[in-house]
Amino acid sequence: MSKTQGRAIAPILLTAAACDFALSEPKQGTPLVGTRWKIVELRSKPVSPEPGKREAFLQLQGDDNRYAASAGCNGMGGEYTTSGSEVRFKPGPTTMMACGEPYDERERDFGKALQSASSFKIAGPLLELRDGETVLVKLQSTTAREGLDNPK
Repeated sequence: MSKTQGRAIAPILLTAAACDFALSEPKQGTPLVGTRWKIVELRSKPVSPEPGKREAFLQLQGDDNRYAASAGCNGMGGEYTTSGSEVRFKPGPTTMMACGEPYDERERDFGKALQSASSFKIAGPLLELRDGETVLVKLQSTTAREGLDNPK
């Protein structure tokens, strides 16, 4: 191969190598919308379901910009908006069962966290709702039906 042929082929090989690298990069996280997110930490405290209670979760629906959520007892929902990494939640209907502690406090804290959230960050299967640099709630992606049909 002559020097001229080598110079002509080099850009092609570099482009092919770059395309191969781009195709093999891992995904940059789980989609915010359409994913069922279970709450794993609220106000820097771990959250875990108790037997017979629903899993605490948040799920954003893309078709109408509505969300559904629960802190483990009552259901809540409303509307949301996003722009880049910014997010805003507007509360809507909430069921009003007396749940007892720790659920009553958890529901108040979760509702406040949703209303205070101004941004989000996704790293792999983890979602953080934030107010500035303060992490309000941490969530982990899960399957869309888990916890709905079979309370935990």
